[in-house]
Amino acid sequence: MATQEVIIGGGLRGLAGVMLAQRGHLIGWVPVCLAVGIGGYFGLRAEPGMAQFAAIALGAVALLLAARRLAEPVSPWRWVRRCA
Repeated sequence: MATQEVIIGGGLRGLAGVMLAQRGHLIGWVPVCLAVGIGGYFGLRAEPGMAQFAAIALGAVALLLAARRLAEPVSPWRWVRRCA
């Protein structure tokens, strides 16, 4: 309940605070995301071709490059650099 109030009351600043508070506690979502990816892959009607794999790879690279320029709450690289 408190999380919803922070997000609604503070807008993007509240969301950034929630994301910073969750840093280090998101490991539990790894199996969920992995299961969703596996389920999505097996839910396809046909095997993806090289064009689809290339598009996914380019999208992943674009997201990684964008994450380097994002603010601290959503950019893991700034957190990793600070811990090193």
